[in-house]
Amino acid sequence: MIDKPHPLKIFLYLLIFVFAVELCVMYLFNYIQDKNDQHWLENLADATLLTSACVPFFWFFAVQPLRRALEALGLESDRLRKILETAAEGIVSVDDSGKIQSFNNAAQRIFGYAEGEAIGKVLTILSPPSHRERHDDFLVRYLQTGELDTLGKVIELQGMRKDGTIFPMEVMLSEVKLSATHLFTAMIRDVSEQKVTQQRIEHLAHYDALTNLPNRSLFFDRLNQAIIAAKRNQYSIALLFLDLDGFKLINDTLGHHFGDLLLVKVAERLNLNVRESDTLARLGGDEFTVILNDSHECENVAAIADKLIESINEPFQLDGHIVKIGVSIGIARYPNDADTKALLIVVADRAMYAAKNAGKNTYKFGVPVGDATRAFPVIDFNI
Repeated sequence: MIDKPHPLKIFLYLLIFVFAVELCVMYLFNYIQDKNDQHWLENLADATLLTSACVPFFWFFAVQPLRRALEALGLESDRLRKILETAAEGIVSVDDSGKIQSFNNAAQRIFGYAEGEAIGKVLTILSPPSHRERHDDFLVRYLQTGELDTLGKVIELQGMRKDGTIFPMEVMLSEVKLSATHLFTAMIRDVSEQKVTQQRIEHLAHYDALTNLPNRSLFFDRLNQAIIAAKRNQYSIALLFLDLDGFKLINDTLGHHFGDLLLVKVAERLNLNVRESDTLARLGGDEFTVILNDSHECENVAAIADKLIESINEPFQLDGHIVKIGVSIGIARYPNDADTKALLIVVADRAMYAAKNAGKNTYKFGVPVGDATRAFPVIDFNI
């Protein structure tokens, strides 16, 4: 910030200057008149008298306006300092060598450095090591070409705190040119919380809030991507529709709390029996789906269906209650049973209802749409 010179000091320097000038003038005047007998005391007295006569003039017409101007400048400087200190955004200014010149309170909170630790340091201490070379190249290139597309624009970068933590931040750069000197000011905002909130919103948009499984929206997207991959790589996929048997009774008798607990535990068990490359999703209620990628043989699909049924048949412990349920599974294969996403879903859904009609707690393979009454087990399964 600007140092404020005291008006009395300026006044004193001004009087000394005037006194010296008048003393020199007196000496020159006597010299011009060829006065060989110079009287220094007389010259000194005359200079003092003239200087004293100038005091009111200088005080009222020079010092007083200057004092008021300096006071106004001081108030403005204090106001700017308070704005910088109370600003919510971090404000960091650097010179054309990349050294930090100012570091406000918000910047201290964001990066963890005290002002004294940051002033005079190279700006790259605020960047991850992987970004420091890029920053140096950017500064050199700008000083050479004078071109910078990001001036006045908000850009997203990574910052690094004193403890080494890397975090996302939004930065807006501005430049001040003072003669041949370039000063850059960065307005910095830590967007870590906003990123976490955004990720949470995106997660909730694609994942079931109760089971944390992919929801209906993400399931349709995954199924579409699985069909595209299967078509491109010429392999088969299987779609399994699962509907719990006996869930409604437990939900109605024990209450929704226990129904939710049961759904969470069902999701955990199902997840243990599918591959990471497959997709387990919850469509809603007690309906789940499984997309089995690269499943060539019906026997392999049937074995997975068996494992899913066996895992669900094991008793569940729900806060002191032990409950048992089953699951009916309908299976459709691409491209054998359907060659589009919509038809594949129809075949799997009808096969699941065929499993329900066959006594529940079993699985059925579907057939192409057009003969909805046909659905048959690949292998015998007695319950």
